[in-house]
This record gives sequence, structure tokens and C-alpha cells, in this order.
Amino acid sequence: MPRPPGEGYEGFIRQWWQKADFSGQEDAVWWLGHACLLLRVAGRHILIDPALGNRASPLPFAGPVRKTPLAASLAELPAIDWVLYSHNHYDHLDRGTLRRLLKRFPALRVAAPLGMGDWLRRHGVKHVDECDWWDALTLTEFSLHCTPARHWSMRTLWDRNQSLWCGWVVSTSQWRFLNHPG
Repeated sequence: MPRPPGEGYEGFIRQWWQKADFSGQEDAVWWLGHACLLLRVAGRHILIDPALGNRASPLPFAGPVRKTPLAASLAELPAIDWVLYSHNHYDHLDRGTLRRLLKRFPALRVAAPLGMGDWLRRHGVKHVDECDWWDALTLTEFSLHCTPARHWSMRTLWDRNQSLWCGWVVSTSQWRFLNHPG
């Protein structure tokens, strides 16, 4: 585990943490915690690697605990149109967060690297786009490009590197945004 900030997590939170403000209409990016980002693109909202629970673990009582509060709870999020997953580690793909997202946004679309589609469909996702590296999903307002990443995948002892991992480039006619797993 990384060392805590010099003044401890309480000091870090006092100095740096702030609640997310989703007001406005312009394109924007919010960091919600760890690897989770929210993008507003042409009035649409894209959530990347949402792990909004208190632990990054398959077990609710074990595993790493969140050290700082989320910038926004799932209930405070604007309407989510897309979720992008980079890989299947518990700190990027949280089953509880996915379940709550689908309950709140049943028409949610999900894009994920190859090999993750069956897991996502088993857990209730109706609209899944599985992408290989260099695949692109072209929509009216923006496109999503699945890019190579130097990483790995694993959720159990038996599925190491059985699904792909990726970065995502979100492109509009005005700008490009690269998200890379880590």
C-alpha cells in the first residue's frame, strides 16, 4: 500500500477534498475517486471505472477500505448514459456499484474490453459493447476508442488474463480525452 499523505488522510481531506459540482452545460471532467471519472460530453454523461463502494474486494467485510470520501455518491450523479470499463479488477469493476447503477439507470450502455461481456450480462447489463484494442464506437456526439494498455486482468484465481484490458479515448470534433488504467 502507498504511504499516507504527510499530514494523514484527515489533513489531505481538509486541504484537497471537495464535493463535485455538476452544474453547467459545457463539456467537463470530474475525478470521483481512485480511477473513477465522470465526463460530460455534448450533454451526455460517461462514467469510467466506477467503483463507488467502501472496499475494493469481492467481500463486503475484507479488502482495502476507501481512505477519502467520494466526490459524489451514486445518488448525486447526473443521468449516466455510458459506463466504460478498462479491466476487471475490483477497484475498477465493482459489482455493488454496477447493481446500483443499473437500478437507477436501467437503459445504461456499457463498453468494456473483450472477455468482459458475459460477466456484465450475467450481472444485468442489457446493452454491452465489447471492444478489442483499436475498435471504435462512433456515436452522433462523440466516439469511444478502445486503446492498448500495459496492464492485466483477474477477478479470481482461475481467470488471470482471460479478458482484455484497455484505455479509452473519448473524442469529439473539438477535443480528445485519454483515460488509461492504473
